Amino acid sequence: MSPSGRHLKTMAATIALLCLTPATYAATEAKTPYEECIDKIDYGAMKNSQLMACADEDLEREDAKLNDTYKKLIRIIPGESKAASKDALIKAQRNWISYRDGWCNYVATLPYAPSSELNRIWCLSDLTREQNKKLSSMLSDFVSWDR
Repeated sequence: MSPSGRHLKTMAATIALLCLTPATYAATEAKTPYEECIDKIDYGAMKNSQLMACADEDLEREDAKLNDTYKKLIRIIPGESKAASKDALIKAQRNWISYRDGWCNYVATLPYAPSSELNRIWCLSDLTREQNKKLSSMLSDFVSWDR
């Protein structure tokens, strides 16, 4: 085979691999419980209640994860001023909950489809997920400091 023929075969194989990779990756990527719930919705008879059920389950899961992370963080706070740090974290988390609820109540007043309550629940889930990422990162840092 000529050098240009080998080059073309290699190039064709590379292009085929690149074209298949995103589809293969998407097919093997795990779905979140929320995505699995949404996939089960009967779009022929879709009602906001089906979306609301998925959103409520998602918020419940995210809230449970956040509460678990928060409790672990409270137990592991390092340092000489542990009591002051613990009190500051409790106050910060209470303030964050007030912020989250207030912001999401505002979002619910905006004229977006599908419904104000569903948008509020999605907002609560998103902000709760983000807060859990922050607290989880802090928890990981504290655990690594103990080593």
